[in-house]
Amino acid sequence: MQMRLEELTLEHLKNFDDMPYEQDPEDLFKMLSVKGSAFAAVADDGSVLGAGGVLPLRRGLGEGWLLIPRTMNDMSPIRLIRLIRKEMSKIIETWGYWRIECNIREDFYQGLRLARLAGFRREFPMVGWGENCETFIKMSWLDKEKIWQ
Repeated sequence: MQMRLEELTLEHLKNFDDMPYEQDPEDLFKMLSVKGSAFAAVADDGSVLGAGGVLPLRRGLGEGWLLIPRTMNDMSPIRLIRLIRKEMSKIIETWGYWRIECNIREDFYQGLRLARLAGFRREFPMVGWGENCETFIKMSWLDKEKIWQ
């Protein structure tokens, strides 16, 4: 399956098959779309395979987010990882990030694996952090050249 990344639009979220959250697409778009920092993975047939991006927290620090369908097991992540890494490089350069962190549910193995393949490393568990007291794992990507100068 071929895919490409496009700047995230409200239409992408409205057409997202198997949305992992029960949330209004318009609310999600308002929260997650920062111009030039949010993208959607789209198949050649126009179906939306996922969305992601980085929200600025403060200078140099961003929070990564990724929406992928529950059926992610059915897809090969290799092409998606390549596209994500390429887009992340653009976002990092544009925004000047030296650290991007993300929080992933402990039992969401596909998400943890995807983050690891995209260059994030596991930091620590956050017990009871979720809406229903689930444990999340804090993961981060660091620009070691900027940090160790």
